[in-house]
Amino acid sequence: MILLFPYRTDAPVYHVPVGTIGLIIINVIAFVAMFGASEEGFESSILQYGEGLKPLQWVTSNFVHGGFWHLAGNMVALWTFGFLVEGKVGPLVFVPLYLGMGFVQCGLEQAVMSHAGHGGSFGASAILFGLMAISLVWSPRNDVGVAGILFFRPVSFDAPVVVFTLVMFGWEALQAWIVGFSVSTAILHMSGAVIGLLVGIAFVKLHWVDCEGWDIFAVMTVTVGEKSEKKTKKKKKKKKKPVEEAQPKRKWPPE
Repeated sequence: MILLFPYRTDAPVYHVPVGTIGLIIINVIAFVAMFGASEEGFESSILQYGEGLKPLQWVTSNFVHGGFWHLAGNMVALWTFGFLVEGKVGPLVFVPLYLGMGFVQCGLEQAVMSHAGHGGSFGASAILFGLMAISLVWSPRNDVGVAGILFFRPVSFDAPVVVFTLVMFGWEALQAWIVGFSVSTAILHMSGAVIGLLVGIAFVKLHWVDCEGWDIFAVMTVTVGEKSEKKTKKKKKKKKKPVEEAQPKRKWPPE
């Protein structure tokens, strides 16, 4: 049994995370409201398959959760990675970014599943994997605090963003491979991660975010540069021995 929740980060924050807090509140309100909703109302709020394109559901489905633990896990992750991302760009950029990733992912998903049978999906998980991917690009060396259960034992530890996100993405990729890459929760999570990765890279390359030289590209460049410099220093240390001049042969006994 593996349940891991990232609950904090040491990334520097330059904006009060009002957008993240607001989105958490809206998710909680939507969850409570669903208790009084009819079955028809619930189905109209989730992302429906095989019913054509319904843009309103590209928004509403991201605020629907199937149970308390589903909501709690997503909100803890939203607090951590929303805190990190919003801390760099501010709420006026973060909130449209959050909603936009959900809108695009749900739109693509519903279009792909337009000829599928009855079914659907809901939850903010795809957006959260998008935020994780952005965090990977913007703050790979910052740490996240992780708590949960690992093989029935409670654990708590710190892990670099790059390590935590790559492990999570690898786990989802493994699950997708097991089911033959058919449409599943893992595939939906990875689709959100791909969107987030593209967004994160675009913001860095277009200079829409200031990562203070700690984005993934800068970190990789420094790492490669350090390795190159170490190799150069090692080569300099290995000095060649001077070649002794050949001595002329002499006869013995001398004439």
